[in-house]
Amino acid sequence: SPGGEAGGDEGAGGEAEEDEEEEAKRLAVEAMQAWRTRHAEVLRENRAAGRQVGCPRCCHDGEHWGAKCFDIDKCAAAAKRGGRYAFVYAQVGVPGWPWLTFINSVNVQAKVLEAEMDAKVDIVLIIPPSDEKQLRPRNRELLQQYNVRVITVPWVIPPTLKWWPKHWWPGKPDGWCGPQDLMRLHVLGLTDYDAAVFYDQDIEFQGDAGAVMKCASTGHMLSASGGVGEPLNVGFFAIRPDARLLKAAELFAQDVTFDEQKGWADSGHKPSGGYFVGAECGQGYMNTLFYQKKSKKGQQALRDAGLVGDDAVLAESVDRCIWNYQTGSDCPSNFDCELIRVHHKPTGKPGGTDCPKLSRRKGPPSPLAAVASPKAKPPPQWAKFGCEPKFVQIGANCKCDGPNNVKTVEVKGKVLACEREVFNGSGDRFLVTFTDSSVTAKRVDAPACWCDDALEVHCCFAAAKRAAVAPSPRLAPAPVPSPPLQAAPPAPAPTSSGDGATSVPWALQPPEVQAEIETWFVAPKQHGCRDCCNDGERWGVPCFDVHACAAKAKRGGRYALVLSHVNVPGWPWLPFLGNMKEQARMIAEKSQASVEIVMIMPERDAARMNSKHTKLLKDYEVRLVPVPWQLPPALKWHPDDWKPHYTQGWCGPQDLVRLHVFGLIDYDAVAFFDSDIEFQGDATDVLLCASTGKFLSTSGGVGEPLNIGFFALRPDARLFKASELFAEGITFNRETGWGGAGFAPASYFIGAECGQGYVHTLVYKKGSKVARQALEAAGITEPIDAVQIDRCIWNYQTNDNCPARFDCSLIQVHHKPVPPPMGADCGKIKHGGHKPRDQVKPTGPPRTERCSIRPVTVGANCRCNEPHAGSKTVSVQGSIVACQPFVQNPSGDSFQVTFSNGKAKSKLTAMRFDNDACWCDEGLVVKCCIALTADER
Repeated sequence: SPGGEAGGDEGAGGEAEEDEEEEAKRLAVEAMQAWRTRHAEVLRENRAAGRQVGCPRCCHDGEHWGAKCFDIDKCAAAAKRGGRYAFVYAQVGVPGWPWLTFINSVNVQAKVLEAEMDAKVDIVLIIPPSDEKQLRPRNRELLQQYNVRVITVPWVIPPTLKWWPKHWWPGKPDGWCGPQDLMRLHVLGLTDYDAAVFYDQDIEFQGDAGAVMKCASTGHMLSASGGVGEPLNVGFFAIRPDARLLKAAELFAQDVTFDEQKGWADSGHKPSGGYFVGAECGQGYMNTLFYQKKSKKGQQALRDAGLVGDDAVLAESVDRCIWNYQTGSDCPSNFDCELIRVHHKPTGKPGGTDCPKLSRRKGPPSPLAAVASPKAKPPPQWAKFGCEPKFVQIGANCKCDGPNNVKTVEVKGKVLACEREVFNGSGDRFLVTFTDSSVTAKRVDAPACWCDDALEVHCCFAAAKRAAVAPSPRLAPAPVPSPPLQAAPPAPAPTSSGDGATSVPWALQPPEVQAEIETWFVAPKQHGCRDCCNDGERWGVPCFDVHACAAKAKRGGRYALVLSHVNVPGWPWLPFLGNMKEQARMIAEKSQASVEIVMIMPERDAARMNSKHTKLLKDYEVRLVPVPWQLPPALKWHPDDWKPHYTQGWCGPQDLVRLHVFGLIDYDAVAFFDSDIEFQGDATDVLLCASTGKFLSTSGGVGEPLNIGFFALRPDARLFKASELFAEGITFNRETGWGGAGFAPASYFIGAECGQGYVHTLVYKKGSKVARQALEAAGITEPIDAVQIDRCIWNYQTNDNCPARFDCSLIQVHHKPVPPPMGADCGKIKHGGHKPRDQVKPTGPPRTERCSIRPVTVGANCRCNEPHAGSKTVSVQGSIVACQPFVQNPSGDSFQVTFSNGKAKSKLTAMRFDNDACWCDEGLVVKCCIALTADER
């Protein structure tokens, strides 16, 4: 009832739903029969031409490559009709959107199997309970649309598994593929089913894959090798589930360890000659347990679980070019893409002769791709209302200057029901209530605000009124009313600004229209990371304000930007040195100081540079400072597998040589930067602030409380002395850190045993007894004034912990990635990084005709299997003078807008720039100023 808590009674399905289900099966079977007819023709054509149909050496017997690939079709012929089958997905972490983009191709396979085998076929999602609770409304709607059975599982790595990589710890969301891989072991125990097949979320069915399920039901375990030499690709496997299989997987975990040379339980990596991608995760784990018959540990686990004799696992390797295609590696050079049944990779545009997804394939479309998706439907409990489901965008409530854990939005139309509980993208939990015309979200996990825009509520609206959720005022405000109609003023000649740039096209519009358009090009408020700064004990302290600090600094003095190098450098070397030279010039001009570039190198390595290296330093006026050591002389600890004469294997030397920066007392302020750092803005305030006595650093991109690739300070001989004294008698332990000081605010992190842990302990950990003794012995009796600054701005290292739609133009110093960026990461300047998203202001002669501001509805682009799914073009009646250059839809997806004009119609294109992906939110609206017609004038 209006005003009550969200919810409703369950409704029952009727005959109409049964008819729809039968029709869906009929269409799927027809499409499959058409594919089979074409496939038979393709096979005949290939054989007549003498082409090889599958891969020659991609199957194995657990010991050797080149074994004959198992014949799935022949095996499938022995399968019995009836039974219950499952296509299984897995999800670790809260999913984004779009999600399960190829689920319709899975659904077609399921319908065909049901019709032809008289079987019950489910699509199943296995997911940890904590992640299931945080599924967003859109995710749940998709699961309901395809009747996906959700099964929560109790663990993501076997409970008895105590080995994991040194840089990872339980609960860490990245850094090791173990959790996402090993959670899939639960498929082995889905004993409700006669056969289950696991597929990665990026797999697309391009042909008839029903034989895999049928064959698995006869008792064979099926898998395929991978595209980069892995004997088993964990993105696909099929099994007849058996509780003993899952038991064996858990038993294998007891006391087992992994070694890069020896594999799991010292069983090696056969049939591969050595380590392969994913060997330390599920790919190596399952290959050792089920395929390596000489693995003592694996065979013992199988015996202890009762899988011996007639019950032994029948593990087979199948042709991956057909059943799990992953690029053309090892497939025949003239391989026919139409032979593929299941396509895994590439997901994007293929390279060379690789076969693509169906949406990118040339030629006639596949009949399987033409099968329509099932209609989305409201949750069963809303059926009695006869209402229309919609998503209500709640968004952020970032007014954090007081208790503010409730937000209400007004909507158009009558709300009849809403879901009771929701989570946003950050995992904050909310209870939902509603009235006829409003929806309220109350945060209940904490009495606090929230700044994550990804909060939406699934509600049902009275269908009779066909009400739509009101667009966010930020994205689609009401049109600005035009002034009273009057004749257009005569057009003056186009004017130019002082710098020679022509005026903007809307320069002759009425003042109120110009003012509205100008707001579209105002720079966004600068904001950076959340919870990425620490005080040596806890995360979440406010990041230090570099600008306010710099404002108090005196101008003048001598500054240095410092680089370091250990070992003889290669070539090319110091790729961003020119960029650093330009930054030094800028800092000198703004700070009224002299600014030098300094290179510190061990004396031995400095003497071994060749003429190219010395000329490079000379050309850029780099001061070379040879230093006597790369490890503090008193430091006797190092990893057991490393020796002082080694040039690789431990990051200690390359990190700890940087301690010499502390003692560069010729300078009033210094800032150390890794050689892969590129300045994309102005770092003047970093040097100015450091000159006041602050020690500045940032956290890292994979959970490190300090990234040794950047720090700034006022050099002090006492601090350098303390860094040497700290080394006396100290050791490092993976459980307790340097000198027993621990790892707070983190657990063990990457580089903890090198400079990142060493400097963080010495400078930031006020409770470290050993650090305090070293500082006091060097004459520093007061705590070091060490603070942390926003790493998304001052030491950018991928988008981890930066805002979800972080504006790359805010970056002042860019560290990583160095290669072309992936996903939403910001790149180096040459890769298109640092492009301001607010300065796309068109130029040109002023348009003489008047324009009025109107909303242009772009809507959704939910065709996620088609090329160019990340953009959409719509026709607009009339001539466009200007449009918002950047917009967001209610789901928070970000778009860049361009347009072109015709005689009577214009074209407007919205392209996603936060992700190369489709979007299914209908609420994308762009404000444009459209020229008035003669009649309107």
